[in-house]
Amino acid sequence: MSSITIPRTITKGDELVVIPRKEYESFLEVVREKNELEDDLKIALTEVLEGKTEGPFYSASELKKSLER
Repeated sequence: MSSITIPRTITKGDELVVIPRKEYESFLEVVREKNELEDDLKIALTEVLEGKTEGPFYSASELKKSLER
């Protein structure tokens, strides 16, 4: 990956990094997937805390008993 760093003296305080667009888009995709996973995890943890989930089931009979309730 080739990149260019623009010094702080030119940008008045912040360093800027220039990377190819394809690599930037790949990076954004990874960030989006991570955010989606975090959102799904938050939902799942909320459901556990609210008692909306059951399990784990170690056999089919345990699952059936849970479904019969």
